[in-house]
Amino acid sequence: MKYPRATLILLSAAAMAVALTGCTAATGGQTGTPTSSGASAEEEVTVGYVCLSPLHVGFGNVMINGAEDAAKANNVKLVMANLDTSPFDAATLTQNVQSVINQEPDALVACNFFGDATAPAIAKATEQGIPVVLTNATTGAEEIQPIATFGQADFEAGVAAGEAMADSGVTNGVCVNDNPTAPNVIARCEGMVQALEDAGVAGTILNIPNAAGNAVAIANATKGALASDPSIDGALAQGPLAGPVVYDAVEQSGKQDTVKVATMDVSDQVLSYIEDDKLLFAVWQQPYLQGYYAVLAAAQYVRYGAQPSGQVFTGPIIVNKDNAAKIMDAAKNGRG
Repeated sequence: MKYPRATLILLSAAAMAVALTGCTAATGGQTGTPTSSGASAEEEVTVGYVCLSPLHVGFGNVMINGAEDAAKANNVKLVMANLDTSPFDAATLTQNVQSVINQEPDALVACNFFGDATAPAIAKATEQGIPVVLTNATTGAEEIQPIATFGQADFEAGVAAGEAMADSGVTNGVCVNDNPTAPNVIARCEGMVQALEDAGVAGTILNIPNAAGNAVAIANATKGALASDPSIDGALAQGPLAGPVVYDAVEQSGKQDTVKVATMDVSDQVLSYIEDDKLLFAVWQQPYLQGYYAVLAAAQYVRYGAQPSGQVFTGPIIVNKDNAAKIMDAAKNGRG
């Protein structure tokens, strides 16, 4: 049977979960044996977790729900250090990584949003014999040598978004980048522009410095771009907060009938906007799976030396009006 791409992604993730429940070590990633702590199946494993905080509603809290569910199911104690909503920068991530490493967990789960700027801090765990699982943002993997990586292929996610926008009739699309220092977000925008150009239409990137999570800055920059280039007829936002903000800015500019808006990532608000024909689609990377599988993989490696082979992709999956209702229940209970 030939499966569509989205189904294959889901199947590969499910197969990985089944594989990790066994006790036989798999090859791939960093080879080796469990850490010297040598936890048995009955003993509690301590896993450090450094990523987004619960304040990042619609994403960070969903990842944490996945991590906590995996911890409960697998006798894992989570040691968390979370990026606050302000500042959201490399220095804060570096500090939080070090604070968790100092507590000497059996394994570390980390989101490396800032690539080369923060990879050395995460790599210190590997140097100290603490196995690392990268999730959500997985740049700098070569330096860190993770035993597993989970997340979305961000450039491909941008390509998927650009192709969907071109298919919808967009002729001049802009990628609204409110976090232009994050390599994963840069990759998404570059992918979108590439897909639009491959389709023979225009694509540009609107970089808004220091605007991650800043609704006012995102809205003002979007309005400014629409005013300076009236030919823009498509906009791709970055994240569950930014999607509705960008649409509202388009509507306030009086262009809701001519500018199609889409976003990366899903929340119940994003899904409501899709159902109400305000957002064309969202690109779903399944953050719950990223949190759950990362903690599961960390625990299984410590206990048994088990690990997946290569990166496990949890996205991209296009969510539009055809499938938004199915995902709504998961989003409302923090599992989307």
